Amino acid sequence: MVCEECGANLADTAKFCPQCGTKVKDEPNLPKEMECKDDLRILLVGHTGHGKSATGNSLLGVTRKEGFHDEMSQVSVTENYKRLVQQRFGRKVEVVDTPGIFDSSMNDESVIKQIAQCVGLTLPGFNAICLVLQPGRFSMEMVKTVDIFLKFFGKGVDEYAFLILTHMASEEDMIEYINAGDKKPGDKGHKSFIKLRQRCKDKILFIDNKAKKYPKEEMVWKILAAVDKANAKAPKPYFQNKLTKEIQQRATDFYLSQVCGNGSERAKEDLRILLLGLPGHGKSATGNSLLGETLFPEKAENVAEEKAMVNKLEKLNHGYQSTTKH
Repeated sequence: MVCEECGANLADTAKFCPQCGTKVKDEPNLPKEMECKDDLRILLVGHTGHGKSATGNSLLGVTRKEGFHDEMSQVSVTENYKRLVQQRFGRKVEVVDTPGIFDSSMNDESVIKQIAQCVGLTLPGFNAICLVLQPGRFSMEMVKTVDIFLKFFGKGVDEYAFLILTHMASEEDMIEYINAGDKKPGDKGHKSFIKLRQRCKDKILFIDNKAKKYPKEEMVWKILAAVDKANAKAPKPYFQNKLTKEIQQRATDFYLSQVCGNGSERAKEDLRILLLGLPGHGKSATGNSLLGETLFPEKAENVAEEKAMVNKLEKLNHGYQSTTKH
């Protein structure tokens, strides 16, 4: 967040600018939760320097340090695929940032390998594949690359394809940009943009990754809501084809054989564990470690209670053994 008067950086909780003293305007709050609670899996693709990683960070509500790394550069910063997960508006949002698979430095074999690995991170299937592009930087070469990329997934992927325009401060700016291009039908860049719009079935969204917290959160809200709306109209809530099903089956087989132990059905059942031990030997702490949270008391004052319980059990057991002998 920055001061509107002097441009100084401000903390999200700031009431006044520390540089010029200007009062920070209060901004309305978005609803805490979205109506749809389903998990969202989003695959981001695009050319280097168009703001793909920054868009991923905005969708997740994290900083560059916490999330994906991006730079306005001709060299791809994202060299390997990466998946991050955050709770957003009452639901889990997963974002996969792809390497610069649209960049000329990667050959076809590398592109296909990277796509398969990225798809593996969105199983059982992605809810949206977003083409992140900066306005004014469209080309027919870009259109051809997008076509090749989407053809890799095959029929039906267009239902889940979106075009996200970066460096757009408002919906009005986006509409103005589209209308201005319509007045130049012969422009090569506009022709490329039209092709991309058609490929995504006119599902065009926008974001300004440098905007203040509230406006940016509102943009993210609208993007997620648009994905929900498109998913509701699609044949399935998320995209699946032969490739995704094959990768999912391989992942399942690996989990059953390597993680659960030779694929036994017993390994997939719930686990019930009984912990036994003397007081003070770490039994409660071990239980808490197994559960991943503190549910059993570990304080010293509970030792007396545990000893009393042990004595009671010993007396009951002694009485039972005496009864069986007679």
